[in-house]
Amino acid sequence: MLRAVHFHRDGEYIYLRRWLEKHASRFGFYLVYNDDSKRKGFKYEPWHYSYKPLSQPYLQSYRNLNLKEILQNEKLSGHSQFTEALLNTYLNENILDINLELL
Repeated sequence: MLRAVHFHRDGEYIYLRRWLEKHASRFGFYLVYNDDSKRKGFKYEPWHYSYKPLSQPYLQSYRNLNLKEILQNEKLSGHSQFTEALLNTYLNENILDINLELL
């Protein structure tokens, strides 16, 4: 199982992490979930990079969707539990609380 500890100290991927931190942005890749203690949502993942030239327009398209309407129209089991507040919290804490370079 891949864990963040493998990318730090004497972990087997420490040199990969260091190389990515130094060079990834030059190729358009950015760490999505950093280890900022103030960040909410998904945990820190030192292996999770996103290709900004594609991910940024995808994120913008996603933000234009009406998720509540989509979920209601699909009639997924439990869709009535997806309140506006829940969806907004999920969007703000998981989807948008990412590396600012990717927004």
